[in-house]
Amino acid sequence: MERVDPVVEQTGFAALFYVSYGDPINSARSPLVKAPAKAPTGITGFDEITGGGLLRGRTALLVGGPGSGKTLFALQFLVHGAQDCKEPGIFVAFEENARRIVSNAES
Repeated sequence: MERVDPVVEQTGFAALFYVSYGDPINSARSPLVKAPAKAPTGITGFDEITGGGLLRGRTALLVGGPGSGKTLFALQFLVHGAQDCKEPGIFVAFEENARRIVSNAES
């Protein structure tokens, strides 16, 4: 039986996974194609698995249940961007008021 490249066989999430993180795709990329610019988050493990952070110039939506760390992740990213990278940023919250956000950040 002939072996087929897994990227050709896969669709949906698995294909996106290969494109985002898989070395087979990156090593086959033309030297003329530039990798997208990344904005480091300041969260070491996250920056490592994403190859440098979030895509610059794109909107990122954090999704998760209550207490999963969405607010802290966003605040860490904003603080890192403002203090270490001198970048502007915006934080939008729909359910938490300012006092609660500050309280969570301080804890």
